[in-house]
Amino acid sequence: MKGIRIDEDGDVMVRPCKDLDKKVAKGLIVGNVDMDIAERIIRAWQGEFKEAPLLGGNIDKFRNGIYDPFFQGHVHEQLISEGLSVSRVEVTEKGVAVELE
Repeated sequence: MKGIRIDEDGDVMVRPCKDLDKKVAKGLIVGNVDMDIAERIIRAWQGEFKEAPLLGGNIDKFRNGIYDPFFQGHVHEQLISEGLSVSRVEVTEKGVAVELE
């Protein structure tokens, strides 16, 4: 899926470029946003997206030591419901690994 890219801090990614008058202007970076969407869904709390109140992985619960055994399947279903082609969601020691097709 193509869209405006967002960085790790949630800010819009901008690339400096020159306009027709050879002055430095800024331009939005457009590209594949599938992983951006997956990250936002995993990080979101349920209820954070008002148009889809059940959408959200609640990943911050893991910081408090609460493990949800259904997390992987739950997030997998949510990513598919948002139009992403997901082949695998796995919780690892380093975080959550998402593999898109």
